[in-house]
Amino acid sequence: MIKDSIQEIVKKNKEPIFDAEHFFDGYKANPDYALEAIRAAYEAGARWIVLCDTNGGTLPEEIGRITRDVIAAGIPGDRLGIHTHDDTENAVACTLAAVDAGARQIQGTLNGLGERCGNANLTTLIPILLLKEPYASRFEIGVSRDALRGLTRTSRMLDEILNRVPMKQAGFVGSSAFAHKAGLHASAIAKDPSTYEHIDPALVGNTRVIPMSNQAGQSNLRKRLSDAGLAVAKGDPALGRILEVVKDREAQGYAYDTAQASFELLARDVMDQLPHLFEVERYRVTVERRRNAEGRMVSLSEAVVVVDVDEEKRLSVSESLDEDGADRGPVNALSKALVKDLGKYSSLLDDMRLVDFKVRITQGGTEATTRVIIDSEDGQGRRWSTVGVSANILDASFEEIDPGPRPMTDDITAFFTLHRDLPREGPGEPSDVNWAVEQVDLPARAEIADVACGPGSDIGALRAAIPQGHVTALDKTAHFVDTARGRFVADGNVTLLRADMAAIANEYDLIWCAGAVYFLGVTEALTRWRKSLRAGGVVAFSEPCWLTDTPSEDARAQWADYPAMSDPDGIAERVRAAGYEVVATRVLSEEAWENYYTPLEARIEKLRPGADDALAQVLDATEAEIACWRAHGDEFGYMLTVARPV
Repeated sequence: MIKDSIQEIVKKNKEPIFDAEHFFDGYKANPDYALEAIRAAYEAGARWIVLCDTNGGTLPEEIGRITRDVIAAGIPGDRLGIHTHDDTENAVACTLAAVDAGARQIQGTLNGLGERCGNANLTTLIPILLLKEPYASRFEIGVSRDALRGLTRTSRMLDEILNRVPMKQAGFVGSSAFAHKAGLHASAIAKDPSTYEHIDPALVGNTRVIPMSNQAGQSNLRKRLSDAGLAVAKGDPALGRILEVVKDREAQGYAYDTAQASFELLARDVMDQLPHLFEVERYRVTVERRRNAEGRMVSLSEAVVVVDVDEEKRLSVSESLDEDGADRGPVNALSKALVKDLGKYSSLLDDMRLVDFKVRITQGGTEATTRVIIDSEDGQGRRWSTVGVSANILDASFEEIDPGPRPMTDDITAFFTLHRDLPREGPGEPSDVNWAVEQVDLPARAEIADVACGPGSDIGALRAAIPQGHVTALDKTAHFVDTARGRFVADGNVTLLRADMAAIANEYDLIWCAGAVYFLGVTEALTRWRKSLRAGGVVAFSEPCWLTDTPSEDARAQWADYPAMSDPDGIAERVRAAGYEVVATRVLSEEAWENYYTPLEARIEKLRPGADDALAQVLDATEAEIACWRAHGDEFGYMLTVARPV
């Protein structure tokens, strides 16, 4: 029958493939009969004789030995194929054993899909054959190195089509395939990736991941921040603050080792680099269980979300039903309502979708705290995870969809109590603005950005220096923006925005930043702002610096939280590193400092009676800061620099 069937296929000018099902078990039971069966197919003209381990129980050593026996019996290796199953999790190893023995066709499936435990995984076999010796130099497999870079995306695309949750631990293409948690591991990876990575992840279209937890070391943390585009110097106090926040939040039930996107948001928030795109004012979710027209009990959820986008309130409503009329639950309704109308940001979310939704109970009982982890993906196959924690599962889920503003800690509340309604948030005077404008030739109707404007202390000087110009003043803190808006509400040439200094929109002739560049670092800030400068545009900024080579211990202690503080030459180096040239510099005057500290001292005196512990600590620290300047003001100062791109 085997011979007749193969000959019939040959007569029709087709390529016969004979899948010898149960071959390995059959060979072990009766080798002569097994060989006779496949020899009949070979002699009848079968192009491929495929040896099948149908029940998946044969181990690699046996696969290799039996394949060699088949070749020795007269069937050439270039006519042999191998088909394995993964019941012992050896399908890939068994396939390679057959190839080592001489087989030259491989049957497998993407992501190892198949009956029972699956088949040989082609997403593992392809990179092994293309990248690993001795296979890479011996075989042509029909897949190029360029095509291999699409492997991870192809794997995840198939899972998406089949509505499967991707396996994070999958070799080569899994999201954990190149994840490194321990601090020692991350430090070694930075020095020599081959210590913990057998290939460059980019070769298969994957990426390196440095998960975060409260056990992370600084090298681990800096690498993770770098991957997120956040450059932080070794020893920067921000590292310690981030680790403290991670430790505190993990004690509440959060887990950042898998929620990389939430960690990045946390870090940016701590470093004051989290852009303010929109704000959710409130939301409401209702769940109704009732009988439908057919008399069946059904559930229907409805969500209402009110958001503030660009100072415009928008209300969106969505139900939990999908296109087929199936109920997808209250979280789905809430997510749909949120993204339904976010103004200019809506188009950015069109290709984003929820891939997986995991719920964990971190404390038992009916008063349990819920941890929700959501995996999301965009149209390019990029994937990220977020985490939310709450006693309310909807609230935990919504926190992932929109992390929102965090409650202020006591010390931050105390800080704003002290600084509320002060005329300035740092040293400066109108003559600084006039001097900077005089150093360059700006158009009469110049567009000016006052970045991190605080309460708007320099807006008036900028308007006076360029009377026909337009000032766009932005700050991340809502109170400062509201204060500045109140001062200039009648001025049609002033626009106030609540925005992040790290992401300036539009283009300007002058970007002015008084005393806030250190939040990003000089080089980072100038690099980011370059794209927001018009041709011939300049940046003017003031930055703390040492005015002596031998500052006192008291002065160093006062500025210990800013280890990157340099001297004037160091600032100039950072300007040049960003691709700018220094146009002019000057040190802020004593009067500029008094403009800041004199109102601050009066405020301290007013608040001191009745101050609680948190406020008292802030008042004490501020008094110490002022005293240090009065005693050592000749050792440090603010350098005002005007710079232009080259």
